[in-house]
Amino acid sequence: IVVMGKKSKRQGAAAQRQQVDASLTSKAVCRIVDELWNMTHSFPFPSTFSAQLEEYGSISTLTAALVAKQGVSPPLPPRKDGLPAFKEWLRSKGVEHSKLEVEEFENVGFGLRATSDIKFGEKVMIVPVEAMMSSRTARASPLGPLIAQDRVLQALPNVCLALHLLESRLDPNSPWKPYISTLPHSFTTPLNFTRDDLLMLQASPTLSECLNQHRNIVKLYSHLHKLLRVSV
Repeated sequence: IVVMGKKSKRQGAAAQRQQVDASLTSKAVCRIVDELWNMTHSFPFPSTFSAQLEEYGSISTLTAALVAKQGVSPPLPPRKDGLPAFKEWLRSKGVEHSKLEVEEFENVGFGLRATSDIKFGEKVMIVPVEAMMSSRTARASPLGPLIAQDRVLQALPNVCLALHLLESRLDPNSPWKPYISTLPHSFTTPLNFTRDDLLMLQASPTLSECLNQHRNIVKLYSHLHKLLRVSV
């Protein structure tokens, strides 16, 4: 059993940053990203299901090759391990939740449990703006200059927030670390579906929406990769 101290945690974060930098400068990775960029920027989204699925297959093949070249991030510690620090962080930020408690529920995951009766109209939680990770804090972060020069980031605050989250996760001294440590490690959205999962939606218009969303995420990723590789 290895217990990570402050030094080893810093070393782990440094190794992750080196992995990110290597991903941005690797010629093999850049070639794959350029292919994805051309595929999603040069051609419109196909109009038929068969063509959409064919394009999805091509994109999935390239993204799988991309993951293989970039490597897999090290596993994250269990979310429940971060709860004590998160609760202290909430107190330090002035978050008021005296009648609510964060708890892990069997077969469901994390949620909020009422610790006493709550009257109709009663405030159950007060979250100061200082405790909110937002596009405002993204602009105040090291990503600020990048956001200021890119129109896509300026037009899509949700993407700014996603980058802000990733950048903060790599920073062992980030003030957001207690919050980030409690976030889910995986999701079950259509973006995480396998091809077989998607094929089960063939009778639904949702399939086209899922494939288009998948395409747009890859399109954004390729744009951001090109943007970030210039700044490395």
